[in-house]
Amino acid sequence: MADALKPDRIIVGARSDETVSEFRRLYEAFNRNHDKMMFMDPRSAELTKYAANAMLATKISFINEIANIAEAVGADIESVRQGMGSDSRIGFQFIYPGIGLWWLLFSQRCPRTGSPRQRTQHWRATAVRRAHHERAPKAKTV
Repeated sequence: MADALKPDRIIVGARSDETVSEFRRLYEAFNRNHDKMMFMDPRSAELTKYAANAMLATKISFINEIANIAEAVGADIESVRQGMGSDSRIGFQFIYPGIGLWWLLFSQRCPRTGSPRQRTQHWRATAVRRAHHERAPKAKTV
């Protein structure tokens, strides 16, 4: 809900100036401090949505794999996470190991990527990785 009330940006796929004007009017209450609205053609807006969610899923998946490596080599994942996040190019957002909700959100937000068979295979593989990660012992902190 907070994302809907205080969005980082509002991406709108619009085909006409009238549509742009109408969206500006509808979203003016959420757009008071600075212009958060970005207008582009509908296909670009849709791809932007998919790409942004895929990037978030990638960050979460990546830190989970780093957590697995940390466990295998005896490293402290929290120290690794702090070191990674202190790099301003990476930041701390979405680099917390764990299942999170990305797999559910990603599946809901990217329903048309690939064929139905490819999507089914992807989500089965995701469920297997998630189950493995939940069963795996956590890295020890010293």
